Amino acid sequence: MRSIYELESDVGNFQAYVHASESDLEVMMAVRGLPLITEWSPPRVVRSDEPGPRSDCPSLFGTSSPCLSKRALDILGDVLLARGEALPVDCEDEPLFIYNCTRFADVLDVERSGVEWGEGGQSPQDESDNILWVERIVWKPEAYTETVFRIPRIQHSPTFISSEVRQAIEASGLQGFLFEELEGL
Repeated sequence: MRSIYELESDVGNFQAYVHASESDLEVMMAVRGLPLITEWSPPRVVRSDEPGPRSDCPSLFGTSSPCLSKRALDILGDVLLARGEALPVDCEDEPLFIYNCTRFADVLDVERSGVEWGEGGQSPQDESDNILWVERIVWKPEAYTETVFRIPRIQHSPTFISSEVRQAIEASGLQGFLFEELEGL
C-alpha cells in the first residue's frame, strides 16, 4: 500500500541555516503555497551555530517549506517543479532554494480527523476557518494518487509526498531528508 509522508529536514544530524534579519524572516514566512517567483526577493540566510555536515535538505528556520541544495533540485526537479517552484535563497555557503509546493489537494478527511479549528465557526463546512492543528490524520482515498502536495486551510501547511517520491529521494543518494509517515486511519 502507498504511504504519505511529511517531507522534513534532518535538523538533528545536519547543518542548518537561519534568517539573517527580521525582514528576511518575513520573506520566508510568506511561503505558503501561493506562487511567488515573479515577485520573489531572495532572503539572506546564514549558517546556524550548530555544527553538522552539509545536507541536500538543510533545515531553514523560519519556513515550513523544505530547503533544497542545487544538487537536490537538479535530481528532483522534474517531480517537484511539476507541483511547485524553487525560490532562490541568498546564502554565501552554497546555492539554496526554498521549495514552494503550489499544489493544494483537498485530501484530508476533516470530518474524521482530529482537527483543531481556528477562529470562526469551528466547522469543516465554514470555508473561512483555518485548521490550526491536526492531531490525527484520516486521508480521503484520493490522497494516495497525489505525489507532492499541501493541505488547504492549513495556513503553514507542510509539504507531503508519496512513497514513490520518498523512494526516488532515497535511491538518489541525497542526504538530510527526514520522512514522517502519516498513516491514514
